[in-house]
Amino acid sequence: MDVRILFITSHYFYPLTLSALERIQPDCTPIVVPYDDFSQIPGLYQQHRDLCDAVFISGVSAKRVLEIQCGDIGKPLVAFQVDSDGLHRDILRFAVQNESLDFSRVALDFLLPLSAGYSVKDFLAMEDIDAVFSQNQNWMHDPQVRSRGAEALILEKITDLWEKKAIDCVICMYSGNIPKLRELGIPCRCPFLSDAHLRRLIRDTLVKIELRQLHNNHPAIIQLFPADSTSLTEAQSALLEQAVNDFLKDHLIEAVVQTDETCCTIITSLQVTRFLTDEFRSCRLRRQLEVLPFPVITGYGIGTTISHAMNNVQIASRESKLLGQSFAVDSNGNLIGPLNAGISGVLTQATRMKLSEVSKTSSLSAMTIQKLLMVQQNRGSDKITVSELAECLSTSTRNANRIIQNLLKNGFATPVYTQTSHSRGRPVQVYALNLRIDP
Repeated sequence: MDVRILFITSHYFYPLTLSALERIQPDCTPIVVPYDDFSQIPGLYQQHRDLCDAVFISGVSAKRVLEIQCGDIGKPLVAFQVDSDGLHRDILRFAVQNESLDFSRVALDFLLPLSAGYSVKDFLAMEDIDAVFSQNQNWMHDPQVRSRGAEALILEKITDLWEKKAIDCVICMYSGNIPKLRELGIPCRCPFLSDAHLRRLIRDTLVKIELRQLHNNHPAIIQLFPADSTSLTEAQSALLEQAVNDFLKDHLIEAVVQTDETCCTIITSLQVTRFLTDEFRSCRLRRQLEVLPFPVITGYGIGTTISHAMNNVQIASRESKLLGQSFAVDSNGNLIGPLNAGISGVLTQATRMKLSEVSKTSSLSAMTIQKLLMVQQNRGSDKITVSELAECLSTSTRNANRIIQNLLKNGFATPVYTQTSHSRGRPVQVYALNLRIDP
């Protein structure tokens, strides 16, 4: 079977990637596309998403951009760039070639957003390199970064240091800045990963693709039931079953459909479910069934066996009935959803078990806590204002303020700072959510 891997790379890395793939001759069909800057990455992925089984992207920061913009893409996503060991080797080679160079004046661009120093000398003195990379990824969530772009801010910092004569050159991990730095006359280099490293990443990804294809054959059960009733009338049952069968036929989907007095049940596979939910981001079935004269809610359950899938679909359906949205529970017991909503996320089985405890302590419903966790996960930050919370929950500012006050009273939120806008008005209080649950 032909496996296709999409390589999204900066223009600087584009010829290097093509050359490396030509040398290693991977057991897959590569599709290599370049980007001008990070803002183009989501569009390039969307353009090629149906053509590939996995995505390689040139750098962890570029990978983070795609994750922030597109969420879980439902297929292997790999950052291909030099790792910390390779970076150390490149620095050593650079030192041998330039014995007189002062490495306190050589900047590492990915250190510039941090406060622990930005030079090669600072980097070599750091003990926990993994923590440094993690801090850099957290920086990607900063509102200024998301509005102006990480590459632009990094370039601005480098240019400022160069104009102040604080640096002699730059080692870049943001390869997209290389052409711009060269135009400015700023000496720079950008290490590329070794053939052995790239070959290993591709080999590991091919294994993941094979496992995913096996996993796609896991059974899945879908339940559709009326939103405003606990049972279906005979007329509703006939309409629902006909609409489901028409949908499956139109999309050439093979499945077993069963209908009783409570719901319509579809027995199919995980692969079909991935299609029906657009990798668990939406609910095509529910949109299709909006033509029915009664509202329908959907629950999805995936398992390693039919009975396991049935157990999970019952959990998903219960959540769907409570929130009036579509939910899924995967074979690991993770709750995914709401589908077709502005707020979506994944709650692990362990997280769900903690919800009742937090709900009781905070004097808020488990449903509200669940929504708050998904807001936090969807935003990538625990900082929020009352008006932002109201917008995320699709509720009134008054109700959002009540929720915040309840959280404050019980230690689940903390006022952290105020922010002002250019328009007239009082400063707005920003709160940090502290639900003590990993969403």
